[in-house]
Amino acid sequence: NSESLNIALWGGKVALHNLQVKSEAIESLDVPFSLASGVLGKLEVIIPWKNLFSESTVIRLSDLFILLRPRETEMKWNQQKHEQDVQKKKQNKLSSLEALKLEQRKKALADPEEEPKQERDKLSTRLVTRILENLQIYIDNVHVRLED
Repeated sequence: NSESLNIALWGGKVALHNLQVKSEAIESLDVPFSLASGVLGKLEVIIPWKNLFSESTVIRLSDLFILLRPRETEMKWNQQKHEQDVQKKKQNKLSSLEALKLEQRKKALADPEEEPKQERDKLSTRLVTRILENLQIYIDNVHVRLED
């Protein structure tokens, strides 16, 4: 249940078993396959809360079973359309980042007492960066089957 999961997470070690893989995970990759079924045998997360700056956060995925089928629609690969889609995604991401940056600049100019908040933001940014630098991901026993 969610309460015991929350307690285990704050304890630093969580293990989840027999998780269903969502079909959106494959669809988002834009491949000509659909997910018939998928199960992740074990997801284990170890978070060293007391030593986040110095120790590694560990994520272990094991026993991943995925069954794929060709998509039912007759899709022909269109390289030009694919490149346009990729370019459009990049443009959208760039636009949102520019809007966010502009908003941050406006806030910084409007509120001179923003300095302490910026220091907190720098600390959280350093913490997230350090966690990502120390992140270890282990993947064991991946089985992918394609059925026609």
